[in-house]
Amino acid sequence: MQSALASRIAVLGILLIASCSSKVFDGSVNGLRFTKPSANLLVVGDADSYLKIAQVGYATASSRAYFPLYPLILRVAPAVIYLSIFPGSHFFSVLMSESLFLLLCVGSLLAARKHRWLLAGICAALASATRAPGIALLPALAVELWLAYRTVWRREIGR
Repeated sequence: MQSALASRIAVLGILLIASCSSKVFDGSVNGLRFTKPSANLLVVGDADSYLKIAQVGYATASSRAYFPLYPLILRVAPAVIYLSIFPGSHFFSVLMSESLFLLLCVGSLLAARKHRWLLAGICAALASATRAPGIALLPALAVELWLAYRTVWRREIGR
């Protein structure tokens, strides 16, 4: 745990020193500029394009050159940030199955909310194969399925 925290601090320290002492190409016509330590410390290279895609989608022809997974991840970044500062978040950095289990649980519930039942079932099955509490997804998915089809049944009966 201490080594994971130390490595994160070391990487951020190296980035801070590098941003203060080196020139970085900013992709503009002006060419090179000195970077300043700020909240945008990690926004280099294609990061601006990914951020724009995450904010407004594929609005320009040049933005279509970028694959969609990373911008999608950037959209959920606030939740990831809150999760990463949670006191138990160090378990996601060590060689344990918690991070995979969380990913599969969230994927299962998100797929169920979008009525993608096969994907929800696959993620739930994989979560159950990762950790025993994954079986608790079964009643949650059953309730989600019941809620989804209850509205369909009410519409059919109401006709």
